[in-house]
Parts: sequence; C-alpha cells; structure tokens
Amino acid sequence: MNAPASGLYNLGTGRAQTWLELMGALYSAVDRELEVRWVDTPEEIRDTYQYFTQADMTKLRDAGYTRAVLSRTGRGRGLRDTLFGHSRPVPLRCKERLSR
Repeated sequence: MNAPASGLYNLGTGRAQTWLELMGALYSAVDRELEVRWVDTPEEIRDTYQYFTQADMTKLRDAGYTRAVLSRTGRGRGLRDTLFGHSRPVPLRCKERLSR
C-alpha cells in the first residue's frame, strides 16, 4: 500500500456472481452434490429484493492495494477454510445442518 490506511474495505472478486455459482462452490467445498429446487421470489419482497451484488473495490485500490483479493478458482478454498476453521474438524452442529 502507498500510505497507511485503515477502515472498512469491501472485498471480493469485483465481479458479480450468481447464487447458483456461490452455492455450487459451497457444496463443492463440503463434498456434497448440489440439488436445487427453485421457488419464485415471494411477491411481497420482489420490488425491494437485492438481485445483484458486486464488491466495489475502489476504496481498496485507491489505498494502493493492487493484488487480487479473491479469485474465482480460490473461492472454494476460502469457503472450506471458513466452514472448517482452517482445516479443523467441522463442529457437530454444522454437520447436522449439512446432512438435512
């Protein structure tokens, strides 16, 4: 970084990803097959639902950070690390939820 910086930074790939891509990576991280049952968005939230998200990396780049933060291929590893606490066994309560 060019100068000391502090604060909150929005991090991600800087590219929008679909729910299906995220869930595919999540299920792959826990060695499960993804089964999707689509349902319509409830009518009462359709007008206010956030259908699109994408990390705005401007603040981080303006602070001088130029390296990649997350990659599409590294996303699965990051999810595994988050879910399993950096290679520690997954807590029982998480295993129970995943088996449902």
